[in-house]
Amino acid sequence: MKRKKLLFLLATTVVSVSLNAQDLDTIKHWKKSFQTGINFNQSAFSNSWKAGGGGTNNLAGRLFFSGNANYKKDKISWDNVAQLDYGRQLTKKKDYTSDVINGKDTTLNIKIADRIFAESKVGYALNSKLNIYGSAAFLSQIDKGLDERNNIISYFMSPGYLTESFGFDYKPESNLSISLGLLTLRQTFLNDTNVYLILPANYGVKKGKSFRNEIGTQVVVDYNKKIYLSADDKIKDNAIILKARYWAFVNYQALGNLYPNSTAKAGVKAIDQRLDLSLSAKLNKYMNVSFGYTMFYDLDQDVRVQHAQNFALGIMYNFSK
Repeated sequence: MKRKKLLFLLATTVVSVSLNAQDLDTIKHWKKSFQTGINFNQSAFSNSWKAGGGGTNNLAGRLFFSGNANYKKDKISWDNVAQLDYGRQLTKKKDYTSDVINGKDTTLNIKIADRIFAESKVGYALNSKLNIYGSAAFLSQIDKGLDERNNIISYFMSPGYLTESFGFDYKPESNLSISLGLLTLRQTFLNDTNVYLILPANYGVKKGKSFRNEIGTQVVVDYNKKIYLSADDKIKDNAIILKARYWAFVNYQALGNLYPNSTAKAGVKAIDQRLDLSLSAKLNKYMNVSFGYTMFYDLDQDVRVQHAQNFALGIMYNFSK
């Protein structure tokens, strides 16, 4: 009886040690990091301020979060990213509608940033630089969006996008990745089926419908680089961080509708494109300064190219493991 108990205890110990070894082995193949912070700016002017053409009192804040969890073992890789970016601006101005002489103070609460993004990608290495991959990505926003006439034109899942892509991922350098999704499915969700009354394009969804599915090809180029201005900065890891991401989606049906009377210019217009650029630098352990630029084009939203840029000073916290 004692021998059985001893054997059971020994077997339990071996299994426990084995499981713990597997846990440690799994943990060492994960790399995790996250970055969070808040940026802010403020301006105030007296009623008598006339220099520079006058001014408008404003206060703005922007909260962001970015997290990564990447797994790599042998030929298998699994990359995950989640991002949240949200900001608002309070602007005080005079409304002379009811009082044409003195005016009335009014406060505008304007959204300046709103984005939810998550992506998960599983890859299998064909060689040291080329992977075959499958990925899924989600994109939407948190709060309602307004046009210049205060009409609601967007909110959570209006629109919302889900993209599944299968293809090849080429990494010629550690900081550069080029993905070609030869088979890409993209779904557009629209909870508000009356958006077309304000936006005739209706985000590409048919009037009265709440869903659209597209088949096409996706191209994603990611580039990240640390720029050191001196050898001392490199030792202290005080770098200017450059991040660039280009995304394009080609809808096969849209291109097919252009043929055979299409032109090169019309073909380019059928391609959805987005470019995100950012530069950031640490001022000290927690303070940073950053610049961001976004270019976006989607014929289902607007015939014009959309641009946005921001420059901010803020508080940032980084963690990596």
